[in-house]
Amino acid sequence: MLLQSFLLSLGTSVGMAGTGFATSVLLARLLEPAARGELAALMLAGMLAAGSAQLGLGPAFVYAHRRHRLPPGLRRAGLAAVALAALLIGLAWQQAQFGAGRWSGTPLLVLLALVQALHLHACALAQRHDGLRLFNLLRGLPTLTTAALLAGLALAGRLDPAAAALATTTGFALAVAVALRRDADLPHGSDAAAAQDDPPWRLASHLRYSLHYHLTVLLGMLSTNVDKLWLSWSGQAQALGLYTVAYATSRLIGLVQEAASGALFSRHAGRDEARMNEAVARVFRMTFHPLLLLCALLSLAALALWVPVFGTAYAGARGAFMLLLLECVVGGASWQLAQRFAASGQTGTVAARQILALLPLLALLPWIGRHDPVLELAGATLLSSLLRLALTLGFLRHRAGLRLATLLPRLDDYHPVIDHLRQLRLSRIR
Repeated sequence: MLLQSFLLSLGTSVGMAGTGFATSVLLARLLEPAARGELAALMLAGMLAAGSAQLGLGPAFVYAHRRHRLPPGLRRAGLAAVALAALLIGLAWQQAQFGAGRWSGTPLLVLLALVQALHLHACALAQRHDGLRLFNLLRGLPTLTTAALLAGLALAGRLDPAAAALATTTGFALAVAVALRRDADLPHGSDAAAAQDDPPWRLASHLRYSLHYHLTVLLGMLSTNVDKLWLSWSGQAQALGLYTVAYATSRLIGLVQEAASGALFSRHAGRDEARMNEAVARVFRMTFHPLLLLCALLSLAALALWVPVFGTAYAGARGAFMLLLLECVVGGASWQLAQRFAASGQTGTVAARQILALLPLLALLPWIGRHDPVLELAGATLLSSLLRLALTLGFLRHRAGLRLATLLPRLDDYHPVIDHLRQLRLSRIR
């Protein structure tokens, strides 16, 4: 089941990556770096507001769904809480950063934050179903819808930052509508396999898990976006445009690790902790080492292909892309390993590694920007991710009893994947 969920998530991620890359190239070709930075600032604010509004309620529901008999209406209460939080945070952010009207399109922020927050919460709830079909549908639909709308705007000659933000909002809104419709047909009770001797559900314990998880998410968002936040709030629109193109393109390599992390949490959250060490180590071995090799190959390809693809206006982002490519693999591996603690309810451990790895990056920010802020930020972000991976490995060794030797590559890890693909091909031939 874990392998099937992973392959389904991976296939969805591949489709999203291809579509997202084409969209990124389209925006780079039609928008100058300053306009691209304007759009990036608005999208970043919406994404962070939506993420901050989650309150950990979605993962907490999945965890409790596996262990307790839940009271009716808990899912709707979580949805209402997320929506209210998104509205308040979106309004506060709009007034704080965009209140003076420095950049266009800012009234869209509140709507973008609300719709994206509902989408994130719906995706989190969908992880309680092992097959992850609804989860992957909700992930892919906004990307495809947004790409189609942006292509239409480009053909009509109406593509600007505000129009692009509205297209993105429409994509998330469509996914939310599908989620509400499809989720109504799915069971909402507790997991049928939940242990009967587990303690009864209690609101205090539920909120404790959700807020601990949310703290981890907030720290993760801060550690992965503090670079872009620094550029956004300092008003460096052109540098932000260059950095955004480098960052977004580098994220394409992390789709495998993203799919694996989602499959690990969906499969093991609230279940047998003894099997988590083996599952996390196996997935790490199968993804981290091959992706390091792919990272080197893509960096070499960027030397020749970056300018022809994105144009001379974005030539200054090539070096940052190469550093961020490696950072994506290292950061994805760290989050993948951290699922060992997140799925077993040890969210404090996950938060600790985030805090410790974030401090050096914050200390470096005052020294960045004197020569090349785009390249310097990429280097600082890479150092932070390397520290976070080292901390995660240390926690796994001392708190989960995972021997680091088990993370070394093994050829036999790939046999189940090869056998599964072979069976799929034979079934299609028949």
